[in-house]
This record gives sequence, C-alpha cells and structure tokens, in this order.
Amino acid sequence: MLLRLPVEVALETFCGQDIAELLQLSRTSSHLRAFCTNYRALWLTASDAYKLQLPPGETVHTADTSLLLRSAARSVAIAHKWRCSADAPIHALRIHEAQKLYQLTAYAFWAPLRFAQPSFIGPQPPPILSILPGGRTLIIGDLQHLAIHDLEGSHTWKLVTLKTWPRTTSFPPQSVAAANRAVAWDSVDNGQRVVLAVVKSGYTKEHVFDTYLFVFVFDCAAGLDAARVTRMGHTLPDVDADMVSVQASRIFVSSSDTVHAFDLPASVPGSLVSVGTTNEPVDVVRYPKSSPDTTGVAVPDEVPEGGRVVRVDTIYGIVLVFRRGRLWLVQY
Repeated sequence: MLLRLPVEVALETFCGQDIAELLQLSRTSSHLRAFCTNYRALWLTASDAYKLQLPPGETVHTADTSLLLRSAARSVAIAHKWRCSADAPIHALRIHEAQKLYQLTAYAFWAPLRFAQPSFIGPQPPPILSILPGGRTLIIGDLQHLAIHDLEGSHTWKLVTLKTWPRTTSFPPQSVAAANRAVAWDSVDNGQRVVLAVVKSGYTKEHVFDTYLFVFVFDCAAGLDAARVTRMGHTLPDVDADMVSVQASRIFVSSSDTVHAFDLPASVPGSLVSVGTTNEPVDVVRYPKSSPDTTGVAVPDEVPEGGRVVRVDTIYGIVLVFRRGRLWLVQY
C-alpha cells in the first residue's frame, strides 16, 4: 500500500516523524530506503533531528542523506542501549581522561592539584558540566569561569573570566541548580553553531542593581581547528534575572515577574536586538542538557576506585566520571 502512494502524499504522511521511525521505514524495502534518501524534507522536519551526530561542517541541510541514515542508526542504537541497561550491561567503546582540561583557568578550582592539598572544597565537580549540541564539545566551569572543551582534548575556548563582567560586584549562585538556570544554549544545525547565553546580576559602582546578559556564538562549521567564539552583551538595569533560556536565535531572560526577549543580530558580531517584554509565562524550549540522572550507570573498571558518574548524555552516549579533580569521558 505504501509503495502505491503518490510522493506528495507520502511526504505529507511521514514528515514530522522521529528519526527512529524514519530509520525503520528505510529498512522496510529498497523502495522506501530510496524514498528516505531521496527526500531530505523527511530529515529536515524530523521531530528529533537534533539527535543526529554529524561531522563538523555538516548539517541536516548539507549532509549526504546516506550519512543521515547512518547517524540515525547510531542514535537509535544508543537509545536502545540505555533503555535496556537495566537488563544488560553497557560496555564502553572508548575512555578518555581529559588531562589537558586540568591546566585551564576555568577548571583550576576543581583541578587535581586542589584535591591533593588540604582544602575546604568538597569532592564536587564543576556546577556547569554538560555535553553541547553535536556531541563534540562540553561546557565546563561556573559563572566566574566558563570554557568549551573539545572531547578529543585538543582545543579549548574560554568564554568568561572574572574581568569580563562589567561594572558589577556579583553574587555567586547558591546552588548547582541556580548556576545552571543562569546558563543555557541551543543549536538548530546539529552543533555546527551553538548559541550560549549567560546572565549575571550584581550592584554597579553607583549601587544600582543590574543584570548583564552575555551571548556567545560558538561556530565550528569549518571544523574544530577553525572554530571561533563571538561575544555580545546587553545590560538590563534594575532587573534581577534568575533564569536564561535559548530557543534557536532568540534568548529569554526571566526575572520573578517579567520575561525579556532578545534576538541575535542579522550578522555576528553585532548588538542584540530587544524584541520586548511580557508579564505572561513564555513557553521556551531549552536544548536537552546532559541528564544529571546517573541511576544504573556503572563506573568503568579503568577509572580508579572512588570515581563517580556525574553526567549522563543519552543523546550522544557520553558519560562523565569525576574523581578528586580528574575527569573521564566515556563513550558508549
């Protein structure tokens, strides 16, 4: 029956499906496999196309559709592993200790050297620690020091240092949850261009309470060797913001009673464009961050005793393991 459908009707039927359903459709027959590789609209409209892990420089718009099929198969296999993890052990494909990370300013507070000396700090990882869209990089640090680190350990891009916060004496967040509400990101092209937003509040030298919004555009479309970060900023006077969200190229900054919306400029770098405020709740879409749920995930034997799983990314099959300042990236 499906083979007899006109192409227009078939596209209307299958556009908007998730990638697991498209993969299953392509495996039904050679005709339907050709259908899935000949019509890119199926992948462009997939409800979870962000799960496709593509090489640097490739997006759903540009990648060969056969590559999209292979990426979909990988994504579905990862999801199946996590669903069945309670019944069968998951074996790591690759384990990498992020040793170059230990030299970064953004990581200095949690580096192994700090744990080797008597200190008041507990055995906690950085409050902001997640895999970014695309599955090639992670964001790490706190609101004073943030950096992007590639999973291969070759590149680092510093986002924020203490000196970059203009005019304010800031208050550090009181919890990991508060730190994560102040940082958000999203990408519409599978991690080739990630928009990150950070909000920080404090008193100016004139004793005026302000919130400052930083927006970073991380562009790695030409590969990680040529990746670059562009920074923009905006001051919100007399606003006590407690959360930021990113939806594609729009940034939402939320205070207790108001939501401020900004758009990226037409060309980057440039000035953020304010698109108004509202007192009504805004339904914003936050990119799925690495899950803090570590239930049922075993620490690999290669990690010394005492290591614990601190983040699980079920989209890209990556687990982060932390032990006294040392960080392992485990690929499943």
